[in-house]
Amino acid sequence: GSMAYKLIAKIKHIPTIVIGGQPVSRKIMIALDESIEAMRGVSAIAGLAADAREMEITICHCLCTDVIEQSYDRSSVMPEEEDEWRQYHQDKFSPYIDEATRRLIEAGLDPAKISPRFLFTKSNPLKKIIEVATADQVGTIVVGRREYAGFVDEHFRGRFSEKLIATINNIAVWVSS
Repeated sequence: GSMAYKLIAKIKHIPTIVIGGQPVSRKIMIALDESIEAMRGVSAIAGLAADAREMEITICHCLCTDVIEQSYDRSSVMPEEEDEWRQYHQDKFSPYIDEATRRLIEAGLDPAKISPRFLFTKSNPLKKIIEVATADQVGTIVVGRREYAGFVDEHFRGRFSEKLIATINNIAVWVSS
């Protein structure tokens, strides 16, 4: 409800956990991007490592392939060019995944229970993350909360964490800032 949104908007520098319904498992998905706040979510999980040792953790990054369509005429794109585009962006983001994995392992988590996952979608990245989390029976999604969102982000695109909370059920959402 509106109380969850108000808390997320007002509470800063404290991870906020919102649970709607009954989470289906103890699996954790960390939705990682290039932001400091997303990496703080990794650190929050690492800080709870003693309690999370047996949990399966997926470090997930989602890219929207609409970017390739906006950059030039999609009808001229060959399948191998799209594959190259995907591989380029996966390679570009890999250091963030590696850093997150390193932090979790240093905290004592089992490397065999940590898995990276790159998602690609032609539509909404939020929808894709929810789809994968539901299919994988994830019980918790960890996201970063941007400290500053410009007018355009705030009012037209919205905040990822708020949209996530409004959309899901039976999955806990940790909003790290």
